[in-house]
Amino acid sequence: MVVDQSINGGAEPSTDSHTAGDLLRHERQARRMSLAQLAEVLHYSKGYLSKVETGRARCNSALATQYDEALGMNGELSAMIQKMDHRSYFTKISCRSVSAGDGTSEGEAAPAFDAEQIKMTYAVSFLCTLDSAHVALRDVAKTPSRAPDRERAATSTIQEAGLHKARELLLVSGSTSLVQTGESAFLHLIAIRNAIRRGARLNSPEYHREYHPFAEALWSFRMALRVDFGQAPLLPESLNRADWSDRDRCDICS
Repeated sequence: MVVDQSINGGAEPSTDSHTAGDLLRHERQARRMSLAQLAEVLHYSKGYLSKVETGRARCNSALATQYDEALGMNGELSAMIQKMDHRSYFTKISCRSVSAGDGTSEGEAAPAFDAEQIKMTYAVSFLCTLDSAHVALRDVAKTPSRAPDRERAATSTIQEAGLHKARELLLVSGSTSLVQTGESAFLHLIAIRNAIRRGARLNSPEYHREYHPFAEALWSFRMALRVDFGQAPLLPESLNRADWSDRDRCDICS
């Protein structure tokens, strides 16, 4: 079944979506793949993909990742699309004109945005996205090991959570400690995903072998975030824990 997911109802394309569409079309054509062939691979309608490539529909991060995988670009294409979105966002909030009585005259540049606040927002968003993606992976891990589409479901949870975009924003804006601890948590979550794709179930040793390092890495990221917020890091015992790995609370591993 193919789906037409156009969301703008024929509205005029925005500059950033048009630029993204141009890039998608260029990379597809460079690999000599027709729009019909790509639509069949991605399970979207040809009409919808045409709208995306011509700027009449937005390219979201999930679709950019699917293009990337179908064209064999190893993350390069989705990263470029995410950077386009990032630049567009900062351009809009730093260069827009003000016309709503905030003390500036018409056509005058708006006051500079709080870059530090935006960076911290990105970091908190990454934390929440990691947690949401893990919850979704746990649901996949509850299904039978040989359930149809289990591998695809495990892969799509990362894409649908928007984790790649959240990670990209953290990588370009976060402090060194946030980037290092965040990347560690991300890689451990990918290890959980890979274990599930190989058939690991929620209560299996294979799943828990990857889960506990992820839990510890996630807490390390939380503590780095507290420090960046000007708060003292917490110790496990302050929250009645033996450590950050959750092994002492685990029926499978204890």
